[in-house]
Amino acid sequence: MQHTVARGYTYLHMTRVFIFVCMALVCGTSLWPVSTALAQTNIAEERRGLTPLAQTRLTNLAANISNQQDALYRRLTNVTARLESRIEKQKALGYEVSTAEAKLGEAKNALNDARDRLALIDNEVARFVGSENPREAWRGLKTSYQTIQTSLQTAHKAAVETLLLLKTSSVPATSSTADTATSSETIVE
Repeated sequence: MQHTVARGYTYLHMTRVFIFVCMALVCGTSLWPVSTALAQTNIAEERRGLTPLAQTRLTNLAANISNQQDALYRRLTNVTARLESRIEKQKALGYEVSTAEAKLGEAKNALNDARDRLALIDNEVARFVGSENPREAWRGLKTSYQTIQTSLQTAHKAAVETLLLLKTSSVPATSSTADTATSSETIVE
């Protein structure tokens, strides 16, 4: 059931027109060429910084993202510590683990990069929220979050590859043949 308003326009049509006009004013465009300059100056004056409510909401959202990334960092740090222990045990048993050690080094480097960037993210969020031009500041903050995520993904991938290398590592051929030769000599004598 549609309600009609003046001149046969429906309520829904008038609502759409109102939304269109509001969007035109917010986006800086104007339906009337005479007032374009006036509308743009009003919009420029209105866009100086964020409201306190928007600042609080954005700070909380950024904190949620940072907390998730920090939790992932801590989990991957625990995994790399366990992988390092496993490498040491297999090395003591004579397994060839040099490639696994190299991959683990890649994981640690990526985790160190993520840790360093996570330590600075709160300052970047504060700069973004307090900025007079939040749209420009958002680009830098978004890049920082993406860089942290990429570092964490790289560390995860390197940790998985380290684990696969450890599972497929074998005892070096030189030590196994030397042990066989030594045991056969003792039997002969």
